Amino acid sequence: MAFSRLLIVGQNPAKPKKSKSITITRVEQWTKRLKEDNWSFMNCSDEVGNNYTIDYERLLNEATKYDRVIALGNVASKALTKVGVDHFKMPHPSGLNRQMNDPAFVDRKIEECYNYLT
Repeated sequence: MAFSRLLIVGQNPAKPKKSKSITITRVEQWTKRLKEDNWSFMNCSDEVGNNYTIDYERLLNEATKYDRVIALGNVASKALTKVGVDHFKMPHPSGLNRQMNDPAFVDRKIEECYNYLT
């Protein structure tokens, strides 16, 4: 089942790299497993690095345009909660997140996410 109005929300951009980040690669893998090919992405902040400011007004304005919202990690989930947007929290797909080393954990989260989307 494909939702035309799915938003995936991340924290903030990492430092620019020449190749695609592991985060985006994993999100693409997850959306394929969810049979979700029509989705949008935004970060809570467009500022690169550890010192960033979340634009809550922009986050609320964008997120309310979508039927379903997925948060990647704690920062995105807390920001969405703060502005009152219902969402499903996935673990952050960064290479630094050790939970990503457990395939059974990832499978379980993808199944829970699929149930949220359907």
